[in-house]
Amino acid sequence: VRIETITAPTRRILRFISEERLDAGIIIECDPKDMLHNVIAEPFGKVDIVLAVPPGHRIARINEAIDLADLVDEKFILHEPDIGFGERIRSALSDRGLRPNVRAIVDDAETLKLMVRDGIGVALLPSDCVIAELAAGELHVVPMRRPLELKVNMVRLDRLIPRAAARY
Repeated sequence: VRIETITAPTRRILRFISEERLDAGIIIECDPKDMLHNVIAEPFGKVDIVLAVPPGHRIARINEAIDLADLVDEKFILHEPDIGFGERIRSALSDRGLRPNVRAIVDDAETLKLMVRDGIGVALLPSDCVIAELAAGELHVVPMRRPLELKVNMVRLDRLIPRAAARY
């Protein structure tokens, strides 16, 4: 058994599985129209999303949960909109009545965290992604009145799952 971990945009993971270059993948739930005909998705878990701001930011000093709609004037740093996570975050913001003031668009969480830390804007990130930065005092997480979470799916070919993937 050999397990290899790669990080790639959702569409690439789906394509690799469809082409049998990967046995299975983990993705943020994507729009059903983006699924390929021979790939299926099964619920795998969820990701809690947090609002990350620099420690000295005015929102960091508010000692209460905020509503995302209150952030209309904030500069946002977002993930690329055509990547599963970025697409879902934009949809969640829209569902809550917020059209973000986009300061920058990035394709990876590490760059996004650095930009937030440096005061370029605020961002929505998976809670597990900011643990080290919170502990180091580099970022601050602001609680939201309506918590945001995204579903995570395991994707695989539409046939029996390979034994190695099932054990994983």
